[in-house]
Amino acid sequence: MDPEQPRASISSMGVGVTRDIESPLSTRKRASKACLACRARKIRCDVASYSTPCTNCRISRGECIVRGRPAKYRTSKGNKQNTSTDIPPVRSQVPPSSPPRNLSASAGLELQRNSYTLISDDGLDHNALCQRRQSSIGGHIGQYANWRHLDQVNPQSLTPVTERPIENNPAERDKTSHENPWTERQRTNTIASLIGSDDDISQVNASHTNSHADLGADVSRISGSQTRLNSNPSHSEYHFIEFDDFSELSVEDIRFLKAQGCFQIPAMPALDRFVQQYFLHVHPLLPMIDEANFWNVFNNNSDGHGQPFKISIFTFQAMLFSCCSFVPLDTLHDVGFRNVRHARATLYRRAKALFDFDGKRDLISTSQGALLLSQAPDNHNRRINTFWLGVAIQFAKDANAPQYDLDQAITEKQRNVKKRLWWCCILRDRILPLGVRRPLFITNAHFDFGNSPLTANDLDEEISYSNVYDSETKRSLAELLEVLCNLAVCLTDIIMILYPINGNPTTSLNELGLTRLRVHIERGKADLSQWFDNASVHFPTPAGLGDTHGSVILHTNVVYIYYYSARMALCHHEILLLEMDSKSDTSYPRQLHKTKRELQEAVTFLADITKELLQLKLVRYLPVSVVPAASLLLVLHMLDVKLSSTKSQRSMRQRRLQVFLEVMNVLQSIYDSTDRVSDAIEQLIAYFGPDDLLENTRAPTLAGSWETQYSSPATFSSNSASAETSSSTINDWSDVLLRRRSCYLRIVMTLDITFSKGEFPKETDFPDPLQTSQLAAYLPLYRA
Repeated sequence: MDPEQPRASISSMGVGVTRDIESPLSTRKRASKACLACRARKIRCDVASYSTPCTNCRISRGECIVRGRPAKYRTSKGNKQNTSTDIPPVRSQVPPSSPPRNLSASAGLELQRNSYTLISDDGLDHNALCQRRQSSIGGHIGQYANWRHLDQVNPQSLTPVTERPIENNPAERDKTSHENPWTERQRTNTIASLIGSDDDISQVNASHTNSHADLGADVSRISGSQTRLNSNPSHSEYHFIEFDDFSELSVEDIRFLKAQGCFQIPAMPALDRFVQQYFLHVHPLLPMIDEANFWNVFNNNSDGHGQPFKISIFTFQAMLFSCCSFVPLDTLHDVGFRNVRHARATLYRRAKALFDFDGKRDLISTSQGALLLSQAPDNHNRRINTFWLGVAIQFAKDANAPQYDLDQAITEKQRNVKKRLWWCCILRDRILPLGVRRPLFITNAHFDFGNSPLTANDLDEEISYSNVYDSETKRSLAELLEVLCNLAVCLTDIIMILYPINGNPTTSLNELGLTRLRVHIERGKADLSQWFDNASVHFPTPAGLGDTHGSVILHTNVVYIYYYSARMALCHHEILLLEMDSKSDTSYPRQLHKTKRELQEAVTFLADITKELLQLKLVRYLPVSVVPAASLLLVLHMLDVKLSSTKSQRSMRQRRLQVFLEVMNVLQSIYDSTDRVSDAIEQLIAYFGPDDLLENTRAPTLAGSWETQYSSPATFSSNSASAETSSSTINDWSDVLLRRRSCYLRIVMTLDITFSKGEFPKETDFPDPLQTSQLAAYLPLYRA
């Protein structure tokens, strides 16, 4: 497997750590000695390992007194034991533990038993869209590149630094130690640097049991040995992070999480850049977090807007994962990542490990983090994005988020948090199924979508407090979010038509059921048209007209991509129904031509959107959810090139195709799931071409000439009126739709199954009329 791809296979049975699987190293021996204070408090003391003062006394700033117990037996001078407290550290005594058996198999966490090599996650953003935040660390930005080779730092300093992997070569290690102004014990962004000050360490240890006392001792040894540039910092650099409670885990498990970098976050100013990218490109259409409150606590502004709050380390790691795609490639190289994929895989693995080890955190934080992880790509047919979406929705339900408008016991602030979270769940529950062709989690039976929906007014408090957008742009994005929420409501019935929860295939319906379904499709089209008429008033297309902010253009086009994707999905479903009911439907030809025009209109608009984003250099900021739409456009335009009748026409279509190839190349450099899609597209195009190997597997009765093949009737339909004359030439994809509908449906269904199942479909995945044995007489569609 490519190491740059996340090994993200999650068992459908759950991903939590099994409680009855205990490491044999989890049972620790009683300490040989303890100070008087720890004896009185009946807590574990580490004075035997690290001398005085012990960790607990250092945290509480109390006097650490050690008195020996009276010996039970008098020992002779010759046999007197060494009472030195210079005991080797725990790290040298206990080998790092491996993850739980079910975790390593499901998460793909790659633990090297003899190495704690870590990769830094720092990253700068030089994107023109990003409006630099004026902060106290602004003066260091120009020096950041000069420090990218430092692999250890003082965690108390606000100096922007990065960490690179520790070299395995001894000569390289010596060279690194010589060049580095810090000692090798000083690690950047470990849990020691995250916790920071003595007060922060005290707060963490106060809420943890004895198993975390040893971790605190390890932390104190690291931080205590470091030289501080700022001798009396009032706050940790990461004061906004809330550490999950892992008190039920063994020390070995915690060290495993540390070895995986789960407690690492970027140092300043890279952290500033990551956060900016999150609020620039993720937050506008998924506003789970109150941006005003976040900047307030992030900037350590106690007199600012709102009440300070902290973010769970799990949620924050998920935030880093969701926004790392937008960090420039040269910055990722500087900080240790090979490319965007490597960054996504590493950050996903860290966030998932925190979830797998079942750290205790509030329900809303878990739901928020899982919702962000639903942007993870599918691998090996595990449907992990749908899994994370289900986790997010379940935890949101456990937090009573759907009852945000009914619960009278919560404050308005809490109501707003729950409302945001629940509607973000709804948005993801529409966008994800639309792309991966799967059923919904939240239907009309579960929630009244017309009761107090999310609107721009719900984001009023953060309009003037954004550090990345001016108030006018922020207001436009809030209004666009309201438009997207309205689209989500329209998509509820549509997705239930396309991908029913009961899983019953459309081909199993009787004539009455098909008629009813066609009525629902027409109603869905009408609802989408009404939505578009309302949306285009406030957000006209092309979105790039005038002096519109780049982010508004980007997110507006993303919303319209979702809209046209839904329209095309309805049209394809309608074609399938028309084919199944063509014998009894006299209006079949007219309906087919109408559907073709609707598809052509959608393809034209999507092509215009794609070209606009490419011209404005905004393609690299597209979310992974647009990959299905981009893939279909690519296939249709590749088919057009293959079906060209003249050289000039072929040349013109190749130039048009180049736009979609460039878009797919950009998306493929970011999202690893596009590898599978690209492979599927290649196989699909080859399937309809004159490939000798494929021809041998089709049927022995292929038509003898090119013209004869294209005069054959459609597979599904026996209605001769639906097919044009045999003299007509198939010149583009729309001709395939009219004259080779079974071939067109095979193309569409191939992509649908690829996205739904995560792999190229087998013959048995298609209904009988679309299998190769039925299509063989009509292949190949084009010459080489």
